[in-house]
Amino acid sequence: MTTTTTLPTPLSIHPDAVPPGQSFLAEHIAREHGRGDDILAFVSMRQRLLAASNQHAEQTADRHRDFTQLLKKHELLQPLSFFYEARSGAQLYRPVSVDYEEKAGGGKSLTAVLAHSENQGQHLVLRATSGAGKTIATRRAFFDCFYGVVGEPSLPGFSPCNLDVPPLLETLSVDLQSNDPPDDIVLQLLLTQARIAVTASTLRAMQRWLQFGPRLLIFVDLNRLPEAARRRLARSLASFLQEHAQQGHRLIATFRTTQSLKEDTTLSSLRHLRTSGPLFVPCNLDPLPSENAEHYLRAFWEYDTCLAEEFAPHGAKAVAPHLVDDHLTLVKRFIDRNARGKESLVSTPLLMQFVSEIEPGNSQHIETAADLYREIVRNHLVRDQAEFNNQLPDLLLGTKGRTRSLVALTRLALAMRSRGVSQLDTTVARNLLQQPHATNVASWAPSAGFYDLLNPQRSHCYVEATYDEAEINSLFQFSLLRTSEDERATTGVITFLHDSMIDYFCGAVALGEYLSPGSPAQARTHDGTNPQRSLPDDWYQAVLDVLVGDGVDTQGWLKPGGFLAGTLSADELEKLVRQMLFKVSESQHVALSRKLLDERPTSDSSSSRRLEAYSAALVGRVLTDARYEPQRTRQLMIDVLMDHLETIQ
Repeated sequence: MTTTTTLPTPLSIHPDAVPPGQSFLAEHIAREHGRGDDILAFVSMRQRLLAASNQHAEQTADRHRDFTQLLKKHELLQPLSFFYEARSGAQLYRPVSVDYEEKAGGGKSLTAVLAHSENQGQHLVLRATSGAGKTIATRRAFFDCFYGVVGEPSLPGFSPCNLDVPPLLETLSVDLQSNDPPDDIVLQLLLTQARIAVTASTLRAMQRWLQFGPRLLIFVDLNRLPEAARRRLARSLASFLQEHAQQGHRLIATFRTTQSLKEDTTLSSLRHLRTSGPLFVPCNLDPLPSENAEHYLRAFWEYDTCLAEEFAPHGAKAVAPHLVDDHLTLVKRFIDRNARGKESLVSTPLLMQFVSEIEPGNSQHIETAADLYREIVRNHLVRDQAEFNNQLPDLLLGTKGRTRSLVALTRLALAMRSRGVSQLDTTVARNLLQQPHATNVASWAPSAGFYDLLNPQRSHCYVEATYDEAEINSLFQFSLLRTSEDERATTGVITFLHDSMIDYFCGAVALGEYLSPGSPAQARTHDGTNPQRSLPDDWYQAVLDVLVGDGVDTQGWLKPGGFLAGTLSADELEKLVRQMLFKVSESQHVALSRKLLDERPTSDSSSSRRLEAYSAALVGRVLTDARYEPQRTRQLMIDVLMDHLETIQ
């Protein structure tokens, strides 16, 4: 397969790079050069351009199709133009620093850490929270195997491979959930990624390549698999490295976790199988400084202006410069207001991108991450309706159509949360939307009876709403979802635009807007209250059963709980945490309480002081519970806390 790649000026092929055509991964490398579905900046820009094009007077179905294909292939919307300076002159890529425990190259990009002379031959596991920049860091390192920028490190001599495991396993008919993988599973995955049939002959050829060919730099995202499958794959990766690492092959695993290498069952499997010694060096990604976000936002709108000029014949228009300036001023205030030490609401590439997607003039009322995601979700749905307007079923049009879409997205998110995965087989997803009761609702709803408790007299939309084939086909094209396009797979998989969307829909929507999307959750007033709604007492008990009930994986509800907290007024949040103090004592439940507090609205200073008192008391409560008789100590701590609250009101 021959692929021509237009390089952004002044980018050039590194003289020591392994020519892609000399690698068995040549076709895979070519596909990676054209794959931009995980570069959210370009996803957003394509949406804006398509929406503008659809308003064009001369737009037809054929023109729309041709324009869509043009955007997929245009130089300015290719990955290389994101990671290296494009002819627009705007630099979108912002390096994510690696906090490397061995210190060599620490505080620099992933490429710098890998290229450092003291780190040669080491394998890394990038541990980070959702949206922290794992994908951006690894994709830049992938391209740094080929391209050189003066004054920046690069990785010539490696042939990179982004091992996309779930569809590969499906092609191989290997189920890691229920079965241990074959001994040569990593070799089979490499062959399948290269679209080479797995036979005894090709496996022998792969062994020869690994022994005599250029070194491989393999990237694996462990979060794409359920827990049991992750552990089995991790053991297979460890076995592969024990046999082949001496030839110089290296592996970078990414995993969304906050636990240590020893504590996490998946990461503990990434160890030497004979000696149990460490095979991987753990490292974290540092939060982005807030000034990075400001630079990125300005570059984003400069890039948007360049695209508007490029595609003016298709109806694209640039935003007026004074509106952009006013918008950036408001966003800077928003960033400063939400800063907590090194952390801010834009301390990850994901949130930095989401802030950039807010239309100038719509940023005044955003205070929390939940507010930000709500605005982003609304923007995506409005643009999708504009793009697919003539093709959408009537039930997905207008405000009611957006509500119906939100119900479907929330149900898919709940199903992923209940399974502990970030994707669903498309057949499973269709069944959930067409026949939600075909699978026991209790297996994917927040908890058994959650909606029945709150709505005993009426059918609940999240549980009861059904969708026909035309609606589902349309929903699967929406920009908040991604569906696999691998023609080798018997059935595809569906994921969200980003995994954090699962947490948003499960927390802010499924719990916070329990009647239906948008109700009863409404925007808070400037003093942090919401006089237009009153949450029933049953709601607090029902939510606590979801978050910290018997048998609940509370750790898995930490992030949804944070999004939920961002929808509540200070008084509502105080009431929820107060009841939680009576209900739970385990440290993981205390961690959830702290997460709720961290996402509190910042407007109401008196409520914030009360919540700070809760936060301080939670730590003391864990310590005292460990030393004294638990039941008496809990009540004593609560009594003391209540007395303290009375004094600061």
